[in-house]
Amino acid sequence: MEAAWFFLMGFLRIYLALCVISTHTSAIFFGFEHGGDQAVQIFFSVSGFYMALVLTESYSSTTKFFISRAIRIYVPYLVILLFICLVSGLSGLTSGRWFALEAYAHSPLTHNGMAGVALAAVSNVSIFFQDWLMFLKHDFGQHLQFTTNYAESKSALWHYMIIPPSWSVALELCFYAMAPFLNRLRTVHLVLIIAASTGLRTCLFNECHLNFDPWTYRFFPCEISTFLIGMLGYRIYTHFKGKGLPCDISICWFYGVLLCAFLIYAWIIRKADSLGVISYLTFFPLMLIIPVLFSYSQKSTFDRFIGELSFPVYLLHWHIIPLGMAVIGAARWNPGCLGPLVALGSIGGAILVLKLLILPLEEWRRSFKQQALQPAFPRK
Repeated sequence: MEAAWFFLMGFLRIYLALCVISTHTSAIFFGFEHGGDQAVQIFFSVSGFYMALVLTESYSSTTKFFISRAIRIYVPYLVILLFICLVSGLSGLTSGRWFALEAYAHSPLTHNGMAGVALAAVSNVSIFFQDWLMFLKHDFGQHLQFTTNYAESKSALWHYMIIPPSWSVALELCFYAMAPFLNRLRTVHLVLIIAASTGLRTCLFNECHLNFDPWTYRFFPCEISTFLIGMLGYRIYTHFKGKGLPCDISICWFYGVLLCAFLIYAWIIRKADSLGVISYLTFFPLMLIIPVLFSYSQKSTFDRFIGELSFPVYLLHWHIIPLGMAVIGAARWNPGCLGPLVALGSIGGAILVLKLLILPLEEWRRSFKQQALQPAFPRK
């Protein structure tokens, strides 16, 4: 059976984005979906797999890898950021509702110090440091300082983030900066880094009692292990690369079994979450899950198209939530409709971004990659 018939990785990526929407709104998959924090961590592993793939098979130059990644991330992000700022600014000037610019519009220096506001403003453009805002506070009259709980701040710095979910993109960029080096390491060294990262996570959770947001899934030294799980998954993938399913396997049976297995896996992760840091162990099967899904769907252009929607959906959904709430209020619909409504709006906006911006960029990146093919980053 042709692998092109299988739509797996792309649907996994869009599913994870929808899980985040569900966490911020209402259930989309009738409560069976992963939590937003779990979805983000799974996406980190997916990212680790793809970075190992492209570094090994597509790029021989670190510089070209960085340029390609920067274009892939920053162009859509900055266009969406500019659009949100323009809409929020026009709304503020005409109606007094500033939306994404609300924190900046009402005398921010009467609530926070200059350094904190400046750091937040810079991070909105650079993407870098957005995760730092979860570990810093700068209330009015105080110094910029570290905090273990941003919720204790009178005016949390994350309120100055124009696209709040993009803190996870900041972690992605930190991983991208290290990925060429990490991809050269022996497998045993990656395992040691995972062990150290997992040990740190356990220590912070049990000994320091930092078992709450943002420590549970926003602290990069702990989250690097989730990226590396994906990198190890790629190395597993190389061992069965090119092998397909037997031709007599029904695609209906395949998807049926896969769906049941995935729902069981989601249930295990949700149940394990109550066990604390031990729940992190449930992410290790991704070393096998991701390679299998990629192996059977890598030739599907439709699956790739679906997967490409995940990034703009993730960036757009936060600002579609108020629109969804307004529609539900005006139509007097059940509040439970908010999740599906925001999901549809986000996907619609993402399709526009994909068609008008990302796909043309991908064409350029594809030609750019042709100039940087083998030999890639070899592992020792």
